[in-house]
Amino acid sequence: MGLPSVLFSIALRHFAVQTAMIGFAAVLSCGAVVSVAVALCDRAPGPGALSAQSARPS
Repeated sequence: MGLPSVLFSIALRHFAVQTAMIGFAAVLSCGAVVSVAVALCDRAPGPGALSAQSARPS
């Protein structure tokens, strides 16, 4: 949990504050997008979900 703050403090030694903030925000945003994409791909249908075959009238 403390890794982002440690990496940010290291980045401040090498970059300006504004550059480090933009980079930090970009990396965290990409991580959030990847997390949502993985969560949506791995999501199983719920107990009330109907399959395409059973939803068609006969």
